[in-house]
Amino acid sequence: PTGLASDGEVEDYQVKYDPTAAVITAVRIERISVEHYLSAHEPAEVTALLAAYGMENEGQSGGTDLRAIEQLRERLDPDNDGSFAMLSWSTLDEQGTVGFFVDRVEIGRHDWVRINDVLLPGMVDAPLGGEYLYADPDARTGVDYDYRLIEQEAWGGKREYCPFRLRYE
Repeated sequence: PTGLASDGEVEDYQVKYDPTAAVITAVRIERISVEHYLSAHEPAEVTALLAAYGMENEGQSGGTDLRAIEQLRERLDPDNDGSFAMLSWSTLDEQGTVGFFVDRVEIGRHDWVRINDVLLPGMVDAPLGGEYLYADPDARTGVDYDYRLIEQEAWGGKREYCPFRLRYE
């Protein structure tokens, strides 16, 4: 093929394939009990969550001590209402995904707020996807929110996935 086809021949077209973008399969946002969350997770998971919020475990010999659990309880429930918003999502494919930012907005408003200042890293060692959890302890009880995921791509692009709603019924 060297040019236009005037006799009904099938023409060749250049197609640009962008191999980036996550395939998000499920998003769940719910308010959960702090006590239930802490009791359902192993000490290593609690320590990992502390690290995700820039808090260090003060325990000895690699374990999670009571102070570390109290630190996490304070971080997850700053208003002492006993619960926090938990976002979870899974992906089937992550080609070129560097990571995610999470934003929220009160329903009826237009000012999106970024809830993670540091990019939540993509699963570069799991190209077939992964599962993500991110807590939003600053979501107020009794307020309905929309959330969006912002995927940061390796080549500088961004993709937005939204809205995902958290309602109080």
